Amino acid sequence: MVVLVGLGALAFLASRFVYFMVPVEQNQVGVQFRNGQIAAIVGPGLYTDAGLYVELKHVGQTAIPFSVQDDEIITSDKQRVGVIVTGDIFRPTIAQADLIRNNWASYSDVYLNDDATKARVEALARQAMKVCVGQRTFENNVIGTARDELRNCIDDELSRLATNYGLQINNVTVPNIVLGAEVQALLDAITKSRLETEKAEQDKLRAEAQALAEQAKQRGEVAVAQARIQEEAKQQTALAKLQQEKLAAQKAVIETQKANDLLAAQ
Repeated sequence: MVVLVGLGALAFLASRFVYFMVPVEQNQVGVQFRNGQIAAIVGPGLYTDAGLYVELKHVGQTAIPFSVQDDEIITSDKQRVGVIVTGDIFRPTIAQADLIRNNWASYSDVYLNDDATKARVEALARQAMKVCVGQRTFENNVIGTARDELRNCIDDELSRLATNYGLQINNVTVPNIVLGAEVQALLDAITKSRLETEKAEQDKLRAEAQALAEQAKQRGEVAVAQARIQEEAKQQTALAKLQQEKLAAQKAVIETQKANDLLAAQ
């Protein structure tokens, strides 16, 4: 027993002074420590070191999904709504080694522990939700394209807050707005009013279109009637001219015949 305890203590002490061929996987960033201070930040590979209090810690690079629901957010017009927000969290990469180094003393738990990362971002998401929902009216939060605008606001605000921790937030969505019975009734009333307004506007446009079509039809009928009258007038004029020419020709024949008869009588 004493031997086992001694070996365990020796192994523990050895682990504080040396590590051998410790892997950093493709989805990790390694943080090497010597004497309790960051010595290097490294990418995937196998690492060995020996010295005073040497250690290699791993910062995961895979997406950490989060989902937050807050049922008690007050809009600018004092309506109570609930909002669900989801997204993915990403820690700093090897290309952002300075972020890891500069933030380690304050946020190492965020870089090492997924649960701590989620808890921190979920708190920031709640803050972003309250800011974005609170500065808009109920209608401008939940109706039509308003949810897209709300999502964009939460995305921007959450990303801004997460930057302070060296975190990146992607794929933010607002999959659902949670409404109580009273607020749902308000939404139904607003939706009904909008539908009635849109229907009235459509009816107005349809009536105006029909009136314009009727006017166009009447103008067309008038134009056709005028064209018919003009054509008939032209035909009457042509017939009258032909009649005059016929009478003139007949008169000329009669005059010629009279002249010939006078000559014959002499």
